[in-house]
Amino acid sequence: MGKHVLIELFTLDSAGCAPCTYIKEVVDNACSKIDGEVEIVEHKIKDKAAVKLMKERGVKSIPTICINSDIVYESLLPEEEELIKEMEKRMK
Repeated sequence: MGKHVLIELFTLDSAGCAPCTYIKEVVDNACSKIDGEVEIVEHKIKDKAAVKLMKERGVKSIPTICINSDIVYESLLPEEEELIKEMEKRMK
């Protein structure tokens, strides 16, 4: 089995929220440069299930990036290189 990482984005909606759009773009760009399998899941807090998951994870604000279920960036737009390093650290 190859290297794998799960990226979860907690957003309002990356299609209509500017900060959420920016964070999704950074994640997409960083993931395209990773050697390994990257799964990206966007949890839009307009959905009840996403709000429940947000509470379970301890996410307090949006947008938030979780890597392998750990909150890594909350209300912060990381630099692409920094995000790549964080993903590579957590590759399984």
